[in-house]
Amino acid sequence: MPALGSALGDAAPEVRGAAARALGVLRDPRAVEALAGALKDADLTVRRVAAQALASIRTDAAVAALRTMDGSGDEVIQRIVDRVLERRHISL
Repeated sequence: MPALGSALGDAAPEVRGAAARALGVLRDPRAVEALAGALKDADLTVRRVAAQALASIRTDAAVAALRTMDGSGDEVIQRIVDRVLERRHISL
C-alpha cells in the first residue's frame, strides 16, 4: 500500500487517479488519510475517484473525510457524499 499512497503524489493525474482507484478496491482503512488529501487534488477526476474510494472504505474516518466535500459544488462528488450519508443515516 505505501507505493499506492506515494503514487497519489505523482505528477501525472492519470497515475494519481489509478492509485486512488486501486486504494478503493483494496478498502484498506490505512489509505483514508492519503485519499482525504486527494480530495483536494487539482484534477477533478482524481478528486472524484478519491471520493468514490473513500465511499468504498466506509470507516468513520472515511465518512468524515467525505463530509468535508459536502457542498463542494461538484455534482458527482455530492451524489457520492449523499449516498454514503444516506446509507449511514446521517443528517446534515
